[in-house]
Amino acid sequence: MAETSDEWSDEELSIIREQLSRILQSSLFAQADRQSRFLQYVVDATLVGHAKRLNQYLLGIDVFDRDETFDPAIDSAVRVEAGRLRSKLRDYYIEFGQKDPVIIELPKGGYSVQIKTISSEDKSSRSTSVSQNEQKTVHPEEKPSIAILPFDNLSGDSEQEYFSDGITEDIITDLSKLSGLFVIARHSTFVYKGKSLNIKEIGNDLGVNYLLEGSVRKAGNRLRITAQLIDAVTGNHLWAERFDRELDDIFEIQDEVSKKIVRALEVKLTHNEKIRLGHKGTENIDSHDFLLRGQEQLYLFTPEGVNNAINLFSKAISCDPKYANAYAWKARSVLFPYIAGTNSSEEETVLPALELAIKAVELDDLLPHSHAILGWSLKWSRKINEAIIEAKRAVELDPNYANGYMFQSMVLSSAGRGEEALTSIEKGITINPYYNVTYILALGMSYFVMGKYEQALYHFRRGVERNPYFVPNHIYKASILGLLGKEDEAEHAKAELENMNPDYKSSAAYVFYTDKHLNEIMLEGTQKAGLEITVIR
Repeated sequence: MAETSDEWSDEELSIIREQLSRILQSSLFAQADRQSRFLQYVVDATLVGHAKRLNQYLLGIDVFDRDETFDPAIDSAVRVEAGRLRSKLRDYYIEFGQKDPVIIELPKGGYSVQIKTISSEDKSSRSTSVSQNEQKTVHPEEKPSIAILPFDNLSGDSEQEYFSDGITEDIITDLSKLSGLFVIARHSTFVYKGKSLNIKEIGNDLGVNYLLEGSVRKAGNRLRITAQLIDAVTGNHLWAERFDRELDDIFEIQDEVSKKIVRALEVKLTHNEKIRLGHKGTENIDSHDFLLRGQEQLYLFTPEGVNNAINLFSKAISCDPKYANAYAWKARSVLFPYIAGTNSSEEETVLPALELAIKAVELDDLLPHSHAILGWSLKWSRKINEAIIEAKRAVELDPNYANGYMFQSMVLSSAGRGEEALTSIEKGITINPYYNVTYILALGMSYFVMGKYEQALYHFRRGVERNPYFVPNHIYKASILGLLGKEDEAEHAKAELENMNPDYKSSAAYVFYTDKHLNEIMLEGTQKAGLEITVIR
């Protein structure tokens, strides 16, 4: 199936949407809110080319209002409702739809709909279904693909959770640098943290051949780390090892784990990758420990967590003033309030973040995160051409850097390069299938830049539903509704935004484009929606 709705003509799209409306207004669906939402969602996803992304986790969050702790293995809501929807669609076509021009079905074993348009001349049909087996193919270029599951904390102390999480993230970061290996992003593997695990289901869900799981026990200055590499298709254990070492040996243990995975999967390394594998950037255990604690706080994505993270990254820098990664993480934390719309002062956010990111790159030009954050900071400094160079460098250094592709996508959109932006964010989503609202924003922006407003609106709606507190998706949703002449919906979207965040004007930085024509279009949309935003020119 095509990744966009270009496969459908405008006339066909209109006929399919009329059919969907006909089904939803029928007596079978009129009082069935859950099945109606489900059907609306999967049909919309199919028509904009995103059927391949449908899975239980995203459906649970987007359709059935589960939070990010949703575990499909325990909560069967999606599977149960899929069965009910399947039956209800079958009943509809038996009772009401025998002469309908479009057939919409939900085949067993997957969550993407099959749509058949029936020609009045030859009754020929075509299908746009993507079966679940097709969704979970081996990843690009037939590379070995792996997901590093969160290591269990067996220390008996929840305060040590940051340490086991940090080891997991370090191994992900190490392996991500390798061009011969496909590595799933942290955000998507941490969905399984603390949950009951079925190896084959996780492998199928993430579309990977192999899984690494392990545990960490920390007692004083002693460490016990276990790790095992598992074939996700057969469930067989390919390699397992236990490391009993001193805390000071933590970097050496992580290097050994990464290198043994590379050997077990027969990953071919380039000369530069051999040098960079295991490259940590510091030998100072205290500095690294503060970094791990800071990451744990930043991932809370709360004002208090961000402030704590900044302080902890500052301590990491104090312990080792040459630790580039600590500067990069501090830059990311300092910039976060500006991006989130909680602090519009560039002097307090963008400018210091830019200085920190520049310092990080000066200290370590081979660190992908440093280049990504520098590109991100340059974007908000409205230095788009320089930002594009840094964003590109980040994903060259780390071909599995999901957030790097997301950063690059937004930078390319800001430059008016929508098709390239879409390609970049879709690479990020492949690596990070359980993506967050910033990825949804990047998808919407790329379609907006290409002038595909219906597809853009679809994503901004999803973004608002997924996280109503993230302001930029609200702004774009209201603006595009204004552009499309949907005045009542635009007014409602504006009211939603004002009710959620009266100070929404502080997020105006998201609507900056170097292309003056795009700025004019965005300004027109905000004015038609009644938003009080001055588009930065």
